[in-house]
Amino acid sequence: MNKNIVKLINNSYKFINVAVPILESKKNNNFLHNDEMIKKIGNKSRRTFEGNNNCGACCYILDYYLKKHNIKTKLILTKNGHGKYKNDHCFLLYNNKYIIDPTYRQFFNVNNKYNKYMINLFVNNSFVFVGTYKKLEKFFEKSNNIYENHYNYKLDNDLLNNWFLNSVDISYKLDGDKLLDIDYAKNKGRYFTNLHYFLKNYKSI
Repeated sequence: MNKNIVKLINNSYKFINVAVPILESKKNNNFLHNDEMIKKIGNKSRRTFEGNNNCGACCYILDYYLKKHNIKTKLILTKNGHGKYKNDHCFLLYNNKYIIDPTYRQFFNVNNKYNKYMINLFVNNSFVFVGTYKKLEKFFEKSNNIYENHYNYKLDNDLLNNWFLNSVDISYKLDGDKLLDIDYAKNKGRYFTNLHYFLKNYKSI
């Protein structure tokens, strides 16, 4: 992927941290960050961002950010598991080739204990995964090696199902650009109306 696009995605950090809490009607962005990493590092940053259980909102906001820079993406939904173990996940797809996932860490953070494995995940890698499916597989392999060396057992191979299994294009939900129309935002509800006013007044995107 073009390095300028990768840089742009990395620069979306501040915007996501401010906009997602508005969309989710939260008082702050603490819910987007990993508590264990905050304890060790001392403050919220790209190195603590996780987005656990907020893939939809994070993708929605990131897509808006990218559209403002004339970069269009698709929203892909995957479903795997059964019963109480059923899991849904969504991520952005650029040019039908590149995964852009702002909440990928939630699946790789299996123990939430500060150690070499967690440092690699949160400190040595970008807060948004950007790359092809092949790159994601290689990232899994590398993470699995570190995990196995530390814990003497492997990551669950089903982890990759969050990106590969039963994928559906739900890009019709990416309507953030339409929220600049106040009537459209009001029809979607109070949280989207609040987001409208934020987007209208945000100048440093």
